[in-house]
Amino acid sequence: MLMTEELTERQYYTFTRKIKKIKLRQIAEVLGCSVPLLSMWETGRTDINDYYVKNYKQFIDNK
Repeated sequence: MLMTEELTERQYYTFTRKIKKIKLRQIAEVLGCSVPLLSMWETGRTDINDYYVKNYKQFIDNK
């Protein structure tokens, strides 16, 4: 049985971050926010403002 599932954008960036071995601590230090906030955003438990999302993605894309 073949299962295909589309990743959400959050899941894609979480997966990419882990593959690149980027720690949430590294991103949080650059963005000026907490590690728990980023963790809750990655797991869909909270939303963060567009500034953090944009810079989170840029950090991962540029590493």
